Amino acid sequence: MTNVHDLNPFNFVLCGTSVGRKPLSSTGWSAFSGFAGVLRCRLTTLTHIFIPSSKPPEVINQHKSLGRFNEVGGVWLIPGSSLRGPIRAIAEAASNSCFSVFDGEYANHINRAAPIVRNLAPELQPCPQQDRFCSACRLFGMTGQGQHSSVGWRGRVRFGDARYIKGNGEDDKKTLHELSSPKLAHTIYYGGHSPAPGDPVSHRKFYYHHRPNEILTQKPGPRNVTIIPIKPGAVFEFDLWCDGLDDEDKALLIYALELEADQDEHCTMAHKIGHGKPVGLGSVMITVTEAYQVDIQSRYSQWSVPAADSKQALKRLSDQELSNFRDSKSMYKKRSDQWLKDLRAILKWPPLSDTIGYPQWKPGAGHGEYRHPLPKPGQEYNR
Repeated sequence: MTNVHDLNPFNFVLCGTSVGRKPLSSTGWSAFSGFAGVLRCRLTTLTHIFIPSSKPPEVINQHKSLGRFNEVGGVWLIPGSSLRGPIRAIAEAASNSCFSVFDGEYANHINRAAPIVRNLAPELQPCPQQDRFCSACRLFGMTGQGQHSSVGWRGRVRFGDARYIKGNGEDDKKTLHELSSPKLAHTIYYGGHSPAPGDPVSHRKFYYHHRPNEILTQKPGPRNVTIIPIKPGAVFEFDLWCDGLDDEDKALLIYALELEADQDEHCTMAHKIGHGKPVGLGSVMITVTEAYQVDIQSRYSQWSVPAADSKQALKRLSDQELSNFRDSKSMYKKRSDQWLKDLRAILKWPPLSDTIGYPQWKPGAGHGEYRHPLPKPGQEYNR
């Protein structure tokens, strides 16, 4: 075991030097082909988790209390947007797709340090035009905003909200360790593994998992918050609507949802969602438990249209069909690209035995001079 706070909470997944882009395949309603329907997914919390509500925080002596977990109608709820973002990030990293939310330059000051300006490597810029899409943009869509594209695409998936259904509930109040925005001047970290300040961004940031019930806390102050999180062992459920997925889409979507869990649901990698990821919150496992398919050709070759909730509208996949559907992720499980190796190392579950936290400053050190440089993903296991 390494020293306390010896391992940084995050690390970076290497990007490939080229992004594969191609036109949209002819699937969907108009082509009467591909998988269209609903995937029912179960989300199980592996550590504490917290999603803030829309209520304004309570402030006492400049300290904010975010209160209880987000709820609607008395039911704890994870908004679909809180699922879509992290799952898309996995899909982008696994398929070496573009940076969908990085547009232009990113500059940062820290105290008196000179500004650090980081550009995105040209090949990783958001997809520029309608007829050339990376794997993630074909599946999740693109906004059509920004300097690289004026064309939007809605994508082939839509996430519903995850509703709490059973398991452990709320814990006591927790006052979290201070959280802050990224500091690009710390080039020993934010340079990825090539820390020259002028180098283009070519790595994706992900957070390590903490051991269950290990949350970094401190006394209340003006720069941290108090929350009431949900305990490990809570179970949520959500639906995901699909429109005309081809085989490549299915493989990427199931991998991004389930990562590398096997059919027995043995978890070897996990997601991070919600608030407080650097301090021990947010680790979850996602499993596709049911799938319902629309027979597009049959539905649009008759005059009468069945109700959306009728048996005619949706056919439930058998256990074997669902198993085959879930096994489509093996396309990614079998690959050995460096970005997938990095992703496996950072998102590994069960997590490292180390106590994870932000490193301590060296006595008398200047900005960016930490105790240890950032290890490459996978090398932290050999320290």
